[in-house]
Amino acid sequence: MVFFRVFNAVSGGKVFTKTNFNTLFNEAFSLLIVTYALIFVMAQGKNDMSLGGVVALAAALAAHASSISGNLVLPVALLVGLLCGLLNGLIVTEFRIDSFIATIAMSFILKGFVELLLQSGVQSIPIKMMMLDSQQLKITVALVFGIISFILFKYTMFGKHCRAIGSRLEVCRQSGVRVKLVQYGSYVFTGLASGLV
Repeated sequence: MVFFRVFNAVSGGKVFTKTNFNTLFNEAFSLLIVTYALIFVMAQGKNDMSLGGVVALAAALAAHASSISGNLVLPVALLVGLLCGLLNGLIVTEFRIDSFIATIAMSFILKGFVELLLQSGVQSIPIKMMMLDSQQLKITVALVFGIISFILFKYTMFGKHCRAIGSRLEVCRQSGVRVKLVQYGSYVFTGLASGLV
């Protein structure tokens, strides 16, 4: 804090500029979206370390799809995220592999697929797709997704079950909570958020 104050005084107050805030928001946007969704997984005492791999694979496949049609970008990215979330949910719930180990392994596997897909090159996208990099669109998406996540987590049975599973898993099972379904749902939601980014 002291360093920040000194830097602010030395720079003449140029830290709080619109450009700096835009840069910070652009850097934080991806983390913000996936963090909203990751809350559902972490509330259950689980983890999802595959987010970087899911984002990379969704972006690579969406870029390939954009060469066919720009309208395919979002559906392809969301579908990739959904499938990766389902796969993570399957591994963690059905095979009972620790979520940290399973999802970090998934991250390496997905990043390997991306390397094979891109062959260590760059995938170009049509110039009209750059409109998705709008600051206003990102702010709107972050606000809407944040509000939806908050409502889901705080006021729905899904959110309450996520929190309950994290507190007492066995009590939830004996109370009739469909634990596996809730765990699948949380991983799917995290995967969709990764695809959205």
